[in-house]
Formats: sequence, structure tokens, C-alpha cells
Amino acid sequence: MKTTDEQILSAVLAHPTNEAAAKSLKMSTSQLYTRMSAKSYQTLQKDVIASSLEHTTGILRENLSSAINVIKTIAENEENPVSVRLAAANSIIKNFGELATKAAIARTSSTQAHDPLDVDNWF
Repeated sequence: MKTTDEQILSAVLAHPTNEAAAKSLKMSTSQLYTRMSAKSYQTLQKDVIASSLEHTTGILRENLSSAINVIKTIAENEENPVSVRLAAANSIIKNFGELATKAAIARTSSTQAHDPLDVDNWF
């Protein structure tokens, strides 16, 4: 029975290296890389990444007011150094903005010439 793209993606996500994923699938590393280069696998991988980003962004949106309240509490506490108060606020705002942007790009990736879901180029 042929290993499905879903099984390959699950193994790749579950293991720290592609070599370990290949071993768990009882295939060679070169077979794994060949399968991972197939259009069907690439499409599945992009869909999963896009869905994950949208889900994560949704969770952040749901918790944004709570995070803002925490930041407000930190910012209003004059016992905290200014640098700590500003760093906390900037970190949350920056991370939310980046994830929201990536989710938007993921939704429209099929119309773009470059590959915005190339995780090697995210950070």
C-alpha cells in the first residue's frame, strides 16, 4: 500500500529530522524527498501551513484584549523599568502583526509568483 501525502506530512511534522520521518515511514530519505517534491504534497503542506497560521491568528485575536490588559497593567506599574514595559508591549504587537500578515499571505498564496509559505524564509 502506497504511503499517502497525509502520512508523509504527519511523519515530517512528528519527527525532528526528515531522516527520522523517513525511517518511521519505512522508506529511504531519498524516497521521502522525492515524495515531498511532488505537487500534491507541496499543495497539502501549503494548505496545512495556511490553516495553522489562520488558527493561530484566530487564537491571538481572541486573546488580544487580555494581552492588552496585561500590557496596560505592566505599562502602568511605575515600579517596572520603562524598557521592560515597552519591550512587552512591542513584542506582543509585533508578533501579532507578523502572524496576521502571514495568514493573509497564506490565503492568497495561489495568486502570487513567489512562495510566501517557504518556512525557511519566514524569520
